[in-house]
Amino acid sequence: MIILSHKKFELTNFFIKGYWTHVAVIVSSEFVVEATSKGVMKTKFKEFIFTVDDFVILKPLFCDTNNMKEASKYVQKVIGSPYNFSFRPCEDTFYCSELVYWAYTKSCEWYDVRNKIPQGINDFIKGNIIKPQSMFESIQMWSVVQAT
Repeated sequence: MIILSHKKFELTNFFIKGYWTHVAVIVSSEFVVEATSKGVMKTKFKEFIFTVDDFVILKPLFCDTNNMKEASKYVQKVIGSPYNFSFRPCEDTFYCSELVYWAYTKSCEWYDVRNKIPQGINDFIKGNIIKPQSMFESIQMWSVVQAT
């Protein structure tokens, strides 16, 4: 599962279009793995949600529990990787939504759901930036589990 977040008065709100401006992978009931300017890191779940003003938890509709576990394993393997400041598609540096993209691409065939690639994902495949908001808007791929 993933968690999208929004912080009021965050500088990045001016650069990232959409309400949801950050995303992390939930790896357990206690931790998330996220890509920040400090790189890919493991953060306590409670710490994560207490530092945001709003969040929504999404469950993928395109893979099963085993695939979600594989996605969690993938992000834990890349902890310590640097942040992708260039925002160009790359598999060894990550920005937040790119980390989610690679985690699920490596763990299941999520990008071919119902033979239709959502616009935000299609943009990334074409070399553009994928935004957290694009994931929220891909309703055929995610279901809301919890929201504030």
